[in-house]
Amino acid sequence: MPSIKDIKKIKSNEEFISFRAESIISEIADSMYLKNIGAVPILDEDKTLLGVVSERDIVRKCVKNGRDPDLVSALDIMTTEIITVDLNTSAEIAIKIMGEKNIRHLPVVDKDNKLINFISHRDLISSVRSSTRLNIILITFICMIIPSILLFNAFFKHKEIINHNKYVNNFDYNKAVYLMSKEKFIENGFLILKEETKLGSPIGCLFYEFYDDKKDIIKLMQNNSDSIQCVASNMDLKTNIQFGQTQCPTIGDYADNNDTIKFLLKI
Repeated sequence: MPSIKDIKKIKSNEEFISFRAESIISEIADSMYLKNIGAVPILDEDKTLLGVVSERDIVRKCVKNGRDPDLVSALDIMTTEIITVDLNTSAEIAIKIMGEKNIRHLPVVDKDNKLINFISHRDLISSVRSSTRLNIILITFICMIIPSILLFNAFFKHKEIINHNKYVNNFDYNKAVYLMSKEKFIENGFLILKEETKLGSPIGCLFYEFYDDKKDIIKLMQNNSDSIQCVASNMDLKTNIQFGQTQCPTIGDYADNNDTIKFLLKI
């Protein structure tokens, strides 16, 4: 497993955006938007790490409270209890830290807490992906390549969704988890396909199962009727909805098949 010092961004000493404690939030927010990044480090004049300002900080500590971003500085809202890593930290540990702490960026510092670089989950995933790519390709080619081509062709018109910041964060995180767990999956850059028996799939993923008989599907639906809101299918399954109509309820359709009108009349 590669370490932080093996990440491309570190090895090539790529530039990163940083701000001073006195920088105003409107300026920071504009830069984050233009560069499509979710957080920036706050440094002093000696490049010592003072804190981090994230989208979450701006929303919760500035926008939500109705404060004027032109009058609020980084010092006012930055997170100062920062989790950091050094050059020798493994990429696997760094990804686990991000998952456990629900963060998407990590400062890389030296022994004096001076910032070396500011890495994202995407930087880490790229390093993990490079070290495991061959095994994943061989497994997925043998087990999944034909059905995945058909599915991916159907989904390809929606590829621009990967440009949504929140979506790509979830896509990259789930991909990193599967890579570290060495689980079988295949992806096309904007969607992960994974064989899984769970009913719900996380954002950026689509779980699927194989079946041998239509009766198996009906039995599955009956056993999980309390957990299934609707079924989209082009087969006659009695309760199924046609593809493309799951978000187009009629006046007689109710969420979870609970008659809202009857409920209200009993109050």
